[in-house]
Amino acid sequence: ICRQQQKHEEGVGYLVKAKAIDLASSKTFSVPPSTDLLAELASMYALAGKNAEAIREYDDLALYPGREISALQEMARLCDLVNDVDRARNAYRRAALRSKDPVAQLLQVGTLYRKRQQFSKEVEEYRALLEKYPKDPRVYSALASTYELLQQDEKAADTYRAALALDPKAIGNPTLRGHLA
Repeated sequence: ICRQQQKHEEGVGYLVKAKAIDLASSKTFSVPPSTDLLAELASMYALAGKNAEAIREYDDLALYPGREISALQEMARLCDLVNDVDRARNAYRRAALRSKDPVAQLLQVGTLYRKRQQFSKEVEEYRALLEKYPKDPRVYSALASTYELLQQDEKAADTYRAALALDPKAIGNPTLRGHLA
């Protein structure tokens, strides 16, 4: 109800009390706390503009199986929002350790650098990913895109070609066609 009425501060208060009760119950009955409640509290903190508290709650929520990836992604998003690039990067890396598709998580680190126009760090990140995942065309495409932003067209074209060698379907990408024409 508090969410619908946009009374986020009030919602935080109710949820903090509910969390305390839930934690006490979980200790008494030796059961894990309600991860739905923890997720709702983290979300409500974020809606209330209390990003530090939301980040803390998402970090705690990431300890529970089944919630770790989404919690770490939200944590990374909020850390990015408050310009805490190191914590955002670490959250994406932690998510990658638990993900069935670690590359998708790790590519987000490059995006953090791109948003801040830290292109040399972005290139470093993608090159490191290529060493670890040399057969993933997404990494080549991300690196090529960065080279393109840096107006290093030769490197971009070579890197796009490497992506195509791994996945011929990538030619449907208009950016690739422009570089390889």
